[in-house]
Amino acid sequence: MSETCLISVLMPVYDGEAYLGRALDSLRGQVTPPPFEVLAGDDGSTDCSSGLLRAAAETLPLRIFPGPGRGSWVANTNELLARAKGRYVTFLHQDDAYAPDRLARLAAAAAEHPDVPFFANDTRFIGPAGTVLGPWTPPLPDGFVSPADALEGMLVQNNFSVPAVLLRRDLIDELGPMDESLTYTADWDYWLRAMSRHGVYHLPHALSSFGIHAGSQTTTLAAKIEEMRRNLETVRDRFLPCARDLLPAAGLPFVFGARPHDASTPFFPHSGPCPDCCGASLLVGGSFHPGGQSACLDRGAAVRRVSHGMGLFRPA
Repeated sequence: MSETCLISVLMPVYDGEAYLGRALDSLRGQVTPPPFEVLAGDDGSTDCSSGLLRAAAETLPLRIFPGPGRGSWVANTNELLARAKGRYVTFLHQDDAYAPDRLARLAAAAAEHPDVPFFANDTRFIGPAGTVLGPWTPPLPDGFVSPADALEGMLVQNNFSVPAVLLRRDLIDELGPMDESLTYTADWDYWLRAMSRHGVYHLPHALSSFGIHAGSQTTTLAAKIEEMRRNLETVRDRFLPCARDLLPAAGLPFVFGARPHDASTPFFPHSGPCPDCCGASLLVGGSFHPGGQSACLDRGAAVRRVSHGMGLFRPA
């Protein structure tokens, strides 16, 4: 790969044939992109994913790395992080997609703000057929956001989708690998580690699409209630001390969603009907958006309900 590669796109893949073509097409469709590479880690797929990747390598600057089938998207991502050659790194999961101008817009933002190591854009939720279900908008102002202001919004819940971020290579070297013990919140933990040190530059444009469907990791991992509880509480316990140090200095009250936070208050999801909004069968994230309603996801056919709980983030 050329030394001039600006952006590395990392794709951890496992049995993704149903949606992988859509993700790859979104890379082929990039308009006037900067020099980029695509690294795909195929973690022992048993479907046609490997063939789709090999075919895509004929039209994309794509390198494929077969994996041992560990069943961990986090470990797969860490392997790709170690191999990335770009000055910046971004991610694309097999059921997600990019807007045609995403890489060009990110490259322009990075060139305009060379001292910023962490960028994030807005996202759209999409269904199995690619239908837009709703917005995913972080509760952050546009432009650069300080560590204190970023933590206030991001400790409520993970407000950046995996395909929405861009990290500079030296920031990744500073942070090290993602935490492989966190099957559900490794990305949230990583974003918080970055923002607590350097803040984030927020691009208020929906340049990424996040796939919602019955077989998605968001759905299947969220069904493991005790594991999800452990993941969420681990991130909470790591970053609450940092938030308490930063937020008073910024003159900001520390609230967890719409509710004042108490360290003794449990922060975990639970099964059963959602008490605040649409009666969905499973709560996702165990946290609350600024309106006080639970972020929820019905694991049945009505996946469009996800936009009700997770798409109303920008405060009035």
